[in-house]
Amino acid sequence: MIQHFISDGIKYDTKLVDTIIQKIFSDYNCDLLSLQVIQVSDNELLSINRDFLQHNYLTDIITFTLSENPIEGELYISYERVQENGKENNSSFEIYRVVFHGCLHLCGFNDSTEQEKKQIRSLEDWYLSFVPRGT
Repeated sequence: MIQHFISDGIKYDTKLVDTIIQKIFSDYNCDLLSLQVIQVSDNELLSINRDFLQHNYLTDIITFTLSENPIEGELYISYERVQENGKENNSSFEIYRVVFHGCLHLCGFNDSTEQEKKQIRSLEDWYLSFVPRGT
């Protein structure tokens, strides 16, 4: 089950995202039990970052794995960071990229090294290719 909590956040095609999320988990033979995609403000995500990860900086997403087999996860996304990053990258698809990024983390991909960052970015781009332009 995939749930999206958008409220004041960025609207997107949740049915399309759900389909691509299922593809991501299927592609890596990961059994997804539940996923919550929760959009929050910069301040809310900064508080989560401080409280749970002891990091005192802004980020666009924090991914929590609640269980691994089957996978239960939560994606906390700063809609303000995503909007800003989208402007900087001249992209209206940044929300999709961030959701897919979090799902890839849940499937075991990391982005700690430069090589890992290149790999996860390439995978994000691959899954973004399934998002029709104008969506």
